[in-house]
Amino acid sequence: MGKVIRRARTRAGLTQNDLAQHLGITFQQVQKYETGNNRVHFTVLLDVSCMLGTTPEALLREYREVVGDESVVEDDAGRDDRDIVRLMGLAHQVDNNTRKAVIELLAARVRSEKAEDEKG
Repeated sequence: MGKVIRRARTRAGLTQNDLAQHLGITFQQVQKYETGNNRVHFTVLLDVSCMLGTTPEALLREYREVVGDESVVEDDAGRDDRDIVRLMGLAHQVDNNTRKAVIELLAARVRSEKAEDEKG
């Protein structure tokens, strides 16, 4: 994923320092992402995509084209988080009220599922 971020950053005409300042991190951290020394979490991917004028989905699509890997984003438990990245990308494109309404809907669903699990 780091190579894709580096390519997108250079296409946008930005330096590692420019991207680092936007993300609120050091340029060394950007270097670690780009070289693959540090894993890129989907929240970072969302911030990077916003800064570079693209979407997380576009970066993931480019990654799959470059490496041919379909299991692009997994969390520490091995769950596929591509849908979460897609959801975050879409949420970024709507107004704050819509975003808050979607969050409340998801929170209500989580509470409902937890209550069902506790009942057995």
